[in-house]
Order: sequence, then structure tokens, then C-alpha cells
Amino acid sequence: MSVHNDVPSEFLPLAAPDWFWSGLIVGDLQHSVVLDNTKIRRYVPPFAPKITWSTGVRRLLAWRAEHAARTQPDVHTNAIIDRLVGGYHEAAKAFEVLAP
Repeated sequence: MSVHNDVPSEFLPLAAPDWFWSGLIVGDLQHSVVLDNTKIRRYVPPFAPKITWSTGVRRLLAWRAEHAARTQPDVHTNAIIDRLVGGYHEAAKAFEVLAP
């Protein structure tokens, strides 16, 4: 059996109104997506990205290594995520009792 552990984005403002992301994630950010540039390359043939995915990843990793203090876990955010996960599990229990 597969277990799906996504908290609906609509629940974020309810369970974590104190979290910066709660209001922002409802809307465009609530959808997981994979993006490509096929359409823009079709309509704008001169469009030529200068940074490849692998180069971008290397740059990101280098930046994180150079700014290690800024990339540490945030205690406040971790506490909110723990609260959301706990709420998810409590909601699952509440739904289990509804089963015939």
C-alpha cells in the first residue's frame, strides 16, 4: 500500500498562519510542476538559455558551500513543519473512524 503524505495547501493558512509560506503557497506555488522551454523556443527562435541545468546545480551547490551559515535548518520552520505533519496524521486518524 502506498502512503501519500501531502498536506493540502489550503490547510497551511489554517494550521500555520504564523508561517511566511502559508499565504504564499495557496495559488501558483501549490502545484508541483516540471518546466521546460520548448514553447518559448518555438515562438522565439533566438532564445538561447546560457546556463544548463547541470551548471545551475553546480553553482547552487557552490553558493551553499560558500554561505553555509545561511543554509542551516531553521528551528521555527522545522517546528511548523512538525506541526503540519502532526496535523496530517491526526486528520488521517479522524478519517479512519469514518470507514464502514
